[in-house]
Amino acid sequence: MERRGEISVSKPDRLIVWIRRDLRVQDNLALWSATQDAGSVIPLFIIDRDFLSLSPFRRHVMLKALAGLRDDLRRIGGVLIIRTGEPAEVLNQLFREARAAGVYLTASNEPAVRRRDDKLRSEVESAGRVWRSFAHNVIFDAGAVLTSAGTPFRVFTPYRRAWLARRDDIAPPLPSLLEMNSPVLDPGELPRVTPSEFPSGARLPEGGEKSAISTLRSFLGERVGSYAERRDVPGADGTSRLSHHLAIGSLGVRTVYKAIRDARRDDGNAGASAVQRLEGIEKFLTQIIWRDFYNQVLSHFPHVVDHAFRKEFDDLPWITDDGPFNAWREGLTGYPVVDAAMRQLRMEGWMHNRGRMIVSGFLTKDLHIDWRMGEKHFMEWLADGDLALNNGGWQWSAGTGTDAQPWHRIFNPVLQGRRFDPGGSYVKKYVPELSRVPARYLHSPWEMPERVQRESGVIIGRQYPAPIVNHPEERARALGKFRHGKKSAMVPAAKKAAMTAVRAGG
Repeated sequence: MERRGEISVSKPDRLIVWIRRDLRVQDNLALWSATQDAGSVIPLFIIDRDFLSLSPFRRHVMLKALAGLRDDLRRIGGVLIIRTGEPAEVLNQLFREARAAGVYLTASNEPAVRRRDDKLRSEVESAGRVWRSFAHNVIFDAGAVLTSAGTPFRVFTPYRRAWLARRDDIAPPLPSLLEMNSPVLDPGELPRVTPSEFPSGARLPEGGEKSAISTLRSFLGERVGSYAERRDVPGADGTSRLSHHLAIGSLGVRTVYKAIRDARRDDGNAGASAVQRLEGIEKFLTQIIWRDFYNQVLSHFPHVVDHAFRKEFDDLPWITDDGPFNAWREGLTGYPVVDAAMRQLRMEGWMHNRGRMIVSGFLTKDLHIDWRMGEKHFMEWLADGDLALNNGGWQWSAGTGTDAQPWHRIFNPVLQGRRFDPGGSYVKKYVPELSRVPARYLHSPWEMPERVQRESGVIIGRQYPAPIVNHPEERARALGKFRHGKKSAMVPAAKKAAMTAVRAGG
């Protein structure tokens, strides 16, 4: 737990709790601490430029969570205050309006937010008020799990070992608050996300703490036994679907860890099903550790926001043409599993993790487009958009991030589709124009003879595009580019061929 800016004062009458990525009543340390330290608490959410710039899917789940939080607080005597404007102005106005003695909040590890918070903290404390921040959106804060030399980890596997060695230090989640006193203030109104912001037929995710807890229980009670086997199958309901709840804080990560620990304890030691459940639980726990790992990378190495983690790859010669990027973005690359994943993102604000690895690898190593463009596009659509995890995942796929030698890991999109979507259910759901294509051609439809194309109702280049690049050729170029680092240049013919293929593919 991080406590900064503590001032020795008598117990304040009123405190503001600035709600940001902790949209819950249970296991909310800033909210809990304020109720212990003050007679009256003012939970505050600020609609600022950062909030308005979020993806519509993320704003949707945050507003659903805020509506639930407002109702939960009301039941225990609290009032959620909604204000619009820049944080410094909103806080100063509320300090005056409510005569509050200070502000409590959950700390962020995002560099821009930390810089802003440091400035605000200085201003708040200079005015004689209290500022306390708590590192409570991860299990272990950035400085808690270090190497034996006291330095941050750069590779996941040793970090995981060190993390697991400290699992007995993990504090249990705080219970839900039962009582709160808030002053009488204008609560303000929640904005709405308009339907026009979503594609036609979009499927909006559930939001709110109650939904999050229900999903957690359902996953650990019913699906975790098949998680190890099915988590890589994009057409199966094999993942937890908790990522957006963790990203916005409608579910506390310590609540998740306690549920994991309890599920493991309840399984005993006998039977094949128990073994499968234990394997699934451990795989799921590893994903929670990855979350901590990427958050500590962002804290210790803030340059990753704009630059490669591995600086020798900071100036790779990326292609900047819009044609291939737009084809990738719209799900029109001619590679069905890539297109299915990109269309899922637009329709649901979410993409299966296997899909994320496939499409990010395709953008950076088949199209040779800067990972930062893909990272930005994801944040514009994801409901679970999280700077640390999104950046870490993109840099891993691009070969510029934290791992031993990831640059030579180049997925073949055809083989990935055949391996992880062998029946084609995922592709057919999101690329319905291919629904009549025979299974043997589904992941490489350009190989269909003309007769089969006519019978399937898919003429390549008309109803569905031809591949915009030749994977074996682009794989070779990507290996050469990374092998030679900054000195390598993209072959001009590759750029011309990519653009020609985009035009031919419609």
